[in-house]
Amino acid sequence: MKKYLLIGILIIAVLTTAFADDYYNYNDFDYSQALKDATNAYKNITPEQKRAIEESARSEGVEVKITDNGVLYKDGDSEGQYGGEWPNNKYTQMVPKPNFGTVMGSYIEYDSCNVTLCDVTVDQMKAYASKVKQQGFNIDVEVEDSTAFGVTIYSYSARNRKGYEVEVSFAVGLGNITIEKD
Repeated sequence: MKKYLLIGILIIAVLTTAFADDYYNYNDFDYSQALKDATNAYKNITPEQKRAIEESARSEGVEVKITDNGVLYKDGDSEGQYGGEWPNNKYTQMVPKPNFGTVMGSYIEYDSCNVTLCDVTVDQMKAYASKVKQQGFNIDVEVEDSTAFGVTIYSYSARNRKGYEVEVSFAVGLGNITIEKD
């Protein structure tokens, strides 16, 4: 619970910085741009804010480091990042690195890894799912592709022969990739 509270506080601090620069003066609100701005907001915090966030996290037993590659955290058996680059771990090495989108965040917890991308389209996620399928995630395939009330939802899930399952999904401009031990 304390991890989620800390992450919530961190996100609020980062989002406050992201939206502080007259953000709402844009003529048309651009949801995709808002997500990209928020994702990269860690780059704009002051040294004092960085120090305060890292000290607050330490006091709760969570290791947080704000780097040029995002906000990294470790809490017991879970670890993750907010912003930054495509994570490199045993899970993400099983799937191709996307050549599109912006990494919003990722985490590893309990034999699974989740990566969320912003600034993506449903067509990009569908093409990515095809690449994942070519990498051996082609057992027990399930696909959902629907649009309701103007919202498109896409999901591809499958297992590989090594006992891992992947889900590639899209909704409201966000892409999600989850790799987990079956």
